[in-house]
Amino acid sequence: MGITDLNNERNKRALVNDFMKAGWGLALPKDGSMTGGPVIYFCDIESSKLYVVGTIKNAVDILEGEMNQAAYSYEDVCNAVGSLIGDVSSGAWKLDDEVQNMFATGAVMYIAGTKSYAYMKNEGRPNAHFIVLRYLNHADNCHMLRPNPLTTTVILTPEEIERHANMILEMDKMNHPGRFKSAQIIPFKIKSRHDVC
Repeated sequence: MGITDLNNERNKRALVNDFMKAGWGLALPKDGSMTGGPVIYFCDIESSKLYVVGTIKNAVDILEGEMNQAAYSYEDVCNAVGSLIGDVSSGAWKLDDEVQNMFATGAVMYIAGTKSYAYMKNEGRPNAHFIVLRYLNHADNCHMLRPNPLTTTVILTPEEIERHANMILEMDKMNHPGRFKSAQIIPFKIKSRHDVC
């Protein structure tokens, strides 16, 4: 075992410990690739499913370079990520290795194009963590992705994620009431969690 392998193993253990302290049982990738970068928590409001996407340090910068060479528009990326979450949440697609890879890549490409990421990068925090809500916008009868940067890079507990998600929903309800069907928002409560590595 070389020095790089030892460092990867230490990083893996440190990451597992961070998640365990926050109350998660984590399925860690075998290659140790989930270290040091943004963690993106995707909350699918309708299904109450949570997808935790862990990334390597500077993953956004790495994928931004590749994205600039690809023929994908940011709108294509948003639509693909939103559809993928819907398909996985409904059970139409299984979260196998290939879908996990698409999900992780799409998640990073999606975050890279948000104003939230641009703001955090300008603040000198390119590895900030994010919560992204996916919910039905009743104003246009389409699902939307709603990103929100986090002020911490500490792994959130399930309860903290629920609290943040519900605060974002309440804020959106106040600022964009047309997006919501009724006067009352059903709180987001995690029914299942999936780690995308």
